[in-house]
Amino acid sequence: MLKIRIEKKNKDGEYQLKMKGHCNFALEGKDIVCAAASILCLSMAQVIENNKDKLLKKPQVIKHRGHATIRWKPKPEFEGALNNSLYTVEQGLKILEHEYPDYIRIER
Repeated sequence: MLKIRIEKKNKDGEYQLKMKGHCNFALEGKDIVCAAASILCLSMAQVIENNKDKLLKKPQVIKHRGHATIRWKPKPEFEGALNNSLYTVEQGLKILEHEYPDYIRIER
């Protein structure tokens, strides 16, 4: 099962999107659930990479097979725009969780 954790503005003002595991919906290379979740995560990573100038410090973007972590701390004036991107990614992940509850779980 793919487990996802989204942290919105922790005590240090950082945000985090973390994914761990595999969906195991289908064979590797044919797993549509994993592909969908992966592209959402990679999209958020790209948004953060493309907006480094809007962050208070260098972001952490780690992508490995079966694991991804994206951590960032936005400047206050850009927090809303980056939150919108995270919201869009989160909604996509919630759709996947609803449609494929045996394969993906957002930890709350």
